[in-house]
Amino acid sequence: MFFRSANRLLCTLLICWSAAFAQQSSVITVAVIDFEQEGLSELEVQTLTQRFISEVENTAKAILFDDNVVKSQIQAAGYELNACKKADCVVTAIGDSLGMQYIITGAIKKNDDRYRLEAFLTDVVTGKAERVINTNYSGPVDGMITELEIMAWEIMDQDPPESLISKRKGKTKKKIKR
Repeated sequence: MFFRSANRLLCTLLICWSAAFAQQSSVITVAVIDFEQEGLSELEVQTLTQRFISEVENTAKAILFDDNVVKSQIQAAGYELNACKKADCVVTAIGDSLGMQYIITGAIKKNDDRYRLEAFLTDVVTGKAERVINTNYSGPVDGMITELEIMAWEIMDQDPPESLISKRKGKTKKKIKR
């Protein structure tokens, strides 16, 4: 019981702080949901999602909600975490109850040395995808990781740093909808 109360208090304080900070700058509040996977293990995709989250943090354009708080809210709403990885499910499960403005969902699909990376930045209030990025990549796995990091910058509507662009390998085909 104590941990539940403490968790709620911590969540409330985080919401108030992040909302105040977001109003004073162009920084947005975001939760990133573990990406869906195909052709990779759940653990691999969780690791890649964490890499994506780290790069979103590097943009300095987002206050990220704690992953465990978001997962806890989804479960408290009666949803299975593995089944609730799309924006419509997350919005239905938690809505704007945590005070976040956006959620980022996505998918990583692998077939041999070909990858399909998808990311969706969705407005929590309207449920509308504000930005959608699809990248098809063919090449070594470290090149796919670079493409995923570049996607983090693009989903935040930022130009990736040249140091990241210069690491590109393989063949890439990209589509961005704003």
